[in-house]
Amino acid sequence: MPPFTEHPPVPKVLQDALKDYPELIADLQEGLKKVGLRPGMSREQRADQFEEAI
Repeated sequence: MPPFTEHPPVPKVLQDALKDYPELIADLQEGLKKVGLRPGMSREQRADQFEEAI
């Protein structure tokens, strides 16, 4: 499998919901840095990556 090409950002809806908790947003972003997106990933695979980060 090719290496990750990009790391997904924290979704805007979560950023808005957690705006009073910037440390949680930062923690989630760190988790997202451990996963990533590859060309050709299905929507389900992308969702799995997000779940893994959480």
